[in-house]
Amino acid sequence: VTEAIAVLKSEAPVAPCISLCKGTNGLGEEVFRDGEIVAMSDWEEASIGDPAADFASLQNFAPEIDRDGENLWGMEKALAYYREVSGIPLSIENVRFYQRVRAFNTIIYGHKAATGLHGGKGDIRQAWTGTEVQHLGKRMTANTIGLMPAFDPSWFADLNLTVS
Repeated sequence: VTEAIAVLKSEAPVAPCISLCKGTNGLGEEVFRDGEIVAMSDWEEASIGDPAADFASLQNFAPEIDRDGENLWGMEKALAYYREVSGIPLSIENVRFYQRVRAFNTIIYGHKAATGLHGGKGDIRQAWTGTEVQHLGKRMTANTIGLMPAFDPSWFADLNLTVS
């Protein structure tokens, strides 16, 4: 863990700007009025920082969509669209860095979930988070410090933990 923190610190990118970041965004967290988003819910991971961190937290809103050999949508296209509407250039390298930070954070919240199970307390969701999610976070953190090879990103799609 200490080595992973050192690697992440040494590789931290310079943000093109500082923004209010929402953190995870899942389907149903938007409030629409007349076809426009007027509010967002679930701000528990909000922070001030690099907007690339929000792209690292997307929950399947930027999947790679290829049709007839043409890429219709994916992270690169999402970043290009973001630049077009905001004027803020974000790099895929910054997004990948924050995906690695997110994977590291799963160790922390996975541990917290697991400790809630002691004494027969807690629920099945905590058991899953405290075991499988934490295990995957540990494996991805091991990759960050060079102890394991890169993963097939599809393994983690359901967890929003993809690391490229």
